[in-house]
Amino acid sequence: MKTIITGLIAFVFLFLTNVPAQAFVFVDVNKDGHIDDFTRSQSIPPDGIGDRISDTNSLLAGRGEFFDEFNAFNVDSRAIMTFDLSGYFGQSLTSAYLTGYGTRVDNKGSLDPITGQFYLYSGDGLVGLNDFNATADFVGTNSFQADPQNFNLTPFQIDVTSQLQSFLDNSNPYAEFRVQSSSATVFINAGETDPSSGFSTDSRWGGPKLALALNSNPVVPEPSTLLLLGGGLAAMRLRKRKK
Repeated sequence: MKTIITGLIAFVFLFLTNVPAQAFVFVDVNKDGHIDDFTRSQSIPPDGIGDRISDTNSLLAGRGEFFDEFNAFNVDSRAIMTFDLSGYFGQSLTSAYLTGYGTRVDNKGSLDPITGQFYLYSGDGLVGLNDFNATADFVGTNSFQADPQNFNLTPFQIDVTSQLQSFLDNSNPYAEFRVQSSSATVFINAGETDPSSGFSTDSRWGGPKLALALNSNPVVPEPSTLLLLGGGLAAMRLRKRKK
């Protein structure tokens, strides 16, 4: 009898405390790429409208003047990363981070770090020219270090817990991130490529991911159930005393 009572007390205690459990998941990028706004002139700045989409193994973000053996031109590049959240509607997040690997690349050889600005908006899950200047919320920055000799990429993470919780609460299926920089150039390792581009993803580093910690609470019993359990415990104790 003592064992039964102890077990029932432990059972009620677990329900009353209702300690949350966590489940950790990584969401791979759905589509990624970068959009270029460019002019083939040093004297004419970009007009703020995306001109072309690149879907290779690099996501570029930066603004500056570039040169090749034939031309000098101005470019504003913006990296785009999209994620499908439809499988997590109704979930409660303990934490959520945008993660990835990146560095600074510069054809002028600068070793100074540069800052990438990260923006978040609801989209269609694809990379389109309209993503270049789509209305978005600022969510954070990251400093990207240069390593031209070894070209080692370093990890970054941006806390987007509250923003993605709003996506889940409102059943917005696609979270899209845009990276911009006023300097040239942020390089982020891509998570997927267009097969026709001739590029493949670099397996040395992972592509962009969402790291989600999901709050998974046990089922809380109805108050009537708890009353019955409590009454049962009291009855067994009274019976034991009579014996």
